[in-house]
Amino acid sequence: MIYKNLTQTSITNITVFYGLTLTVNSPVTNASPSYFTARYTSNNAAGFANFRLTAKAGDAGKANFVLGVRVTGQSGDPYTFGSALLSTGLQYRVILQAPAGGASMSLYVNPTSPDLASQTAYAYNPIGGATPPTSVGSVVISQFGSSSVPSDGVSIGKVAVADNFATVYNELEGMVLTPFQKWQIYYFGSTNDPSAAPASDPDGDGQDNWTEFLAGTDPTNSASVFRITAIANEANDLRVTWMTGVGRTNALQQSAGDANGGLSGTFTDLFFVTNTTGNPTDYLDVGALTQSRARYYRVRVVP
Repeated sequence: MIYKNLTQTSITNITVFYGLTLTVNSPVTNASPSYFTARYTSNNAAGFANFRLTAKAGDAGKANFVLGVRVTGQSGDPYTFGSALLSTGLQYRVILQAPAGGASMSLYVNPTSPDLASQTAYAYNPIGGATPPTSVGSVVISQFGSSSVPSDGVSIGKVAVADNFATVYNELEGMVLTPFQKWQIYYFGSTNDPSAAPASDPDGDGQDNWTEFLAGTDPTNSASVFRITAIANEANDLRVTWMTGVGRTNALQQSAGDANGGLSGTFTDLFFVTNTTGNPTDYLDVGALTQSRARYYRVRVVP
């Protein structure tokens, strides 16, 4: 557990905001999952965890998720979840607001400006008839979970705490990550892990991380690699099979050899396909074996 104490303990008379840059990689399917950030009633993460933030899967495939908030103190476990689906693997800037008195909390996702009045809350949770928390002492990051209520897989890039929305917004705005940095966090948990370096090849498949990022392949799985895997004869035809990443469009290219059977160096597009499953892709080049010259193939990622 990691915690940050507020400037004073037992705060009860001010509105407190805390925000973070958040990437959810593996949301759980529980209706009421464990929290991963909260505010404790005392310094040093002591006392009780209130004003909790959690996430749960938004679909069976876990490609999407929703965030939920609750002010603890109610009977049962009544999180309020937002209705807008968010995408796993993408970074979001989230800010949580606990008004003075502690009777409610609001959650803002990717706010568009430091002006709180112009923002629309993603989720709002009132404590109802229960007793509001009596104090706030520290903000915590925690993978709290159990065998029955597992933890989400999350990556948190930065946390900011203040007594006004604009300060937290401005702190997080400077932490917008590039697509490659988000990719590094998704697969390696951080951008400074040596295994996440652009030139590193942690799965030993011969393609570095930058290449795997562009191709959409998994840098931790040597079987997930962007390359032609087979060329097989079928009567007078040739079937070319290759691996690629999900969601990437590829162009299979061919080149007729020169008069001596060598590579002429001129490739033309033969076939375009977008991989939606992650399974191998293939193309049958009809009549390829009837040509008088050798044929060469390669695959490129279409921008």
